[in-house]
Amino acid sequence: MDTGTEYHWDVLEKIRDQEGGEGIFPVARGQYCSFAFAGEYDNYFGTPVNKIKSGLLVQTVHSLDACNPETNLVITDCQNVQAAILLGKGPYPEEGQAHIAGYTPSLIGHHLAPEGPLELSEIDNVSDLRAQASEIGLRSYDESEFEEFYKYRLGNDSIDAFCGCKLYYPDSPGAKL
Repeated sequence: MDTGTEYHWDVLEKIRDQEGGEGIFPVARGQYCSFAFAGEYDNYFGTPVNKIKSGLLVQTVHSLDACNPETNLVITDCQNVQAAILLGKGPYPEEGQAHIAGYTPSLIGHHLAPEGPLELSEIDNVSDLRAQASEIGLRSYDESEFEEFYKYRLGNDSIDAFCGCKLYYPDSPGAKL
């Protein structure tokens, strides 16, 4: 019986260029710096960038992975030219609670106010947010680590963490990058 396995490998080869290229689709860029089909497997999607307060921006980035979905935040400080990825964590089922084996979400929403302890409107810069996140057990990465963390490639599959600066604060140092 032919299982068609050779066809699956053919699809995989198209999705993942063995020489470190892009996925099947080029990144689709939308209004307010939103994007779709980023990353090595075309599975990262970014919402439109929103203002937190003067000079600070936030964008939610989703990874559509069936077993390990992620929702993270990209926080950008246009004045101080800083950005960070704030990683979600959990929620995990309580012991004895029904759950799907192997399903390990890393979601950020339940860590944000009003449900969680992080109040974005109260932060003054990226460093403060990273420190607060660390206190509650969340990991973060600075902009120099974006490519490694998100497995973005250069060219069409890269993310511009300072895109929102160009849009909302065109005279800021972050907009000049």
